[in-house]
Amino acid sequence: MFEFFPMESWVDECRKTLRLAGPLVGAQGAIMSMAVVDNLVVGRLGPGPLAAMAMALTLYYFCYIIIIGILTTVGPLVSTAVSRGEAVGPTVRRAWLLSLTLSVGMIAACRQGHVLLPLLGQDPKLVPRADEFLRSASWGVPAATGYLALRQFTEGTGDTRASVVISGLAACINPFLDLGLILGRFGLPRLEMSGAGLALSTANWIAFLCLVGYLACNRRYRAWPFWRGSGGTSMLGLLKLGLPMGGSLLSEMSFFAVMTLLMGTLGTVQLASHQIAMNVCSLFFTLPLGLSFAAALRLGEAAGRHDANAVRRAGRTSIAMVLVTQCASCACFLLFAERIVSCYTEAVPVVALAARLLRMGALFQVFDGLQVVGMGMLRGLLDTRVPFLNAIFSYWLVGVPCGVWLAFSRHWGPIGLWTGLITGLLVAACLHQWRFHRLSRGPAFG
Repeated sequence: MFEFFPMESWVDECRKTLRLAGPLVGAQGAIMSMAVVDNLVVGRLGPGPLAAMAMALTLYYFCYIIIIGILTTVGPLVSTAVSRGEAVGPTVRRAWLLSLTLSVGMIAACRQGHVLLPLLGQDPKLVPRADEFLRSASWGVPAATGYLALRQFTEGTGDTRASVVISGLAACINPFLDLGLILGRFGLPRLEMSGAGLALSTANWIAFLCLVGYLACNRRYRAWPFWRGSGGTSMLGLLKLGLPMGGSLLSEMSFFAVMTLLMGTLGTVQLASHQIAMNVCSLFFTLPLGLSFAAALRLGEAAGRHDANAVRRAGRTSIAMVLVTQCASCACFLLFAERIVSCYTEAVPVVALAARLLRMGALFQVFDGLQVVGMGMLRGLLDTRVPFLNAIFSYWLVGVPCGVWLAFSRHWGPIGLWTGLITGLLVAACLHQWRFHRLSRGPAFG
């Protein structure tokens, strides 16, 4: 059942994975740091605006996650094609056009936040502020989706430095945008929630335009012109692969979204505490998320060569590396929960509850890391349908019922909802890892 690879091969695989993952982790860290800064600045307006921010971002990312799922299959497709010497430009062109088409639907949803949020049972007093954010943020949606498609192109060719440099630039500009547009610093008008959305839109356009300029000026990409040529994966093929992956991510995102909405029914303090704890977990989540992207690329390359040993070695190396990062996150949460939470707010009830949730996040992080790297490995093998079914079962047939029962029937409140989150992630992690084990031993890689 178990097979052992020479130590040299493990070291080589770790080195190659880290070479890809380092910039990807840096890029994700820069992106998540922007969300942290957004919440830190909005938190200075009070618990009400912070809760409205949680509500607005839930709807925003509920839409965005579908597009992410569809387009993240582009990276493995590109890496597989490159390893085989096939054309990649037409695939990227179709992915970019698809991203623009999908952004139209997301803009429409953001523009209807004042209609959608009350239907989800949210506090009517918070809806106007959330709607202000969504309307301003909608202006940056085409840039965000276009950047995602082009970023998959560069990363699929093994070029991950562009992502971290451009994301880092946007992250450096973001605090000045937030302070200026939300709080009225630097001579700019104090727009509060509208300013938060406008800052997000501006950062998205900066990142997109920088990446377009990079592709236009870099001679390396002249070998893969995406504005002409034929062949590659069709738009229908992208949808066939991407829709189940989008469904998987949507299932996971909606799982977190529903838990956030349920938390909103418990009160403003509970929702604000949940938002802080989730924001911190999301920041630390950049480590396993970056590793999952690297795992998808490494497995896509190995699968393109039909190298069974390389597939299994890359997968197991990714799992081991994620366990190391998540153990470090656990220690940080357990030791410094109050200090971390106090950076967001000084409201004593919020700090106390958020610190409790963050300590639960120590266990949350381990299972979340294992499930996301499992999803990345399966995406690298272009296996998207079964992970979609696994996600529905884990989150909606196990996690949500467990959380609702503990929170409302057993009166555990926020602790019950977070127990449901942890349970759903545990089941998803087990199913994704088992699926990889079966595939890597199957006919294609046996």
